[in-house]
Parts: sequence; C-alpha cells; structure tokens
Amino acid sequence: MVFWWETAAELGEFFDTTEGFAQAATFSTTTVSLIFDNAFADDLNVKGSLPVATARTADITGLSEGDTLTINAVAYTVMEKKADGTGTSVIVLQSQ
Repeated sequence: MVFWWETAAELGEFFDTTEGFAQAATFSTTTVSLIFDNAFADDLNVKGSLPVATARTADITGLSEGDTLTINAVAYTVMEKKADGTGTSVIVLQSQ
C-alpha cells in the first residue's frame, strides 16, 4: 500500500494546527490534533449533521467509544473509532 506520506514526520505535517489542516481537541486530560468535519447528511430522508474527525491513530489510543471529545468548545460523544491501517483513524461523533 502506498501513502502520500513516507514518515511519521510527514504525516505530522498534515495534523499541524498552525500551518496544516488540523485543530486542537481534548479528551480526558489529553489534547490532540485532528481534522474535524461536521458535514450535512441526508440518509434515507433523515437530515442532519454528521460530525467526524480524523486523527493519527497513535494520538488517540486512550480514546474509547462513549468518551467525550471536545472540539471548538463543543462536546461530542465518540460513537465509533475506526483505524484505517494507514496510521490514521476516523472518529464518528454525536453531538451532546
């Protein structure tokens, strides 16, 4: 499998909160960098938002389903955490 990054440092650039695409989020006492998306969803005529975040898998090892993840002062419940095998994970969230 080929990724656009070859090293952990290159992957880290993607999750840079200053010059990259990421923003800070917290769970428990841990602060992580992640990429947040709260897109509009229309699934089977049920309309609403679908908050998801992408983070480095190594940064969220202590994050579990049911935990609270705070992004931009908004609390979300972690519904699912899916590692994709590339060093990143997708976190499916629900507004609290």
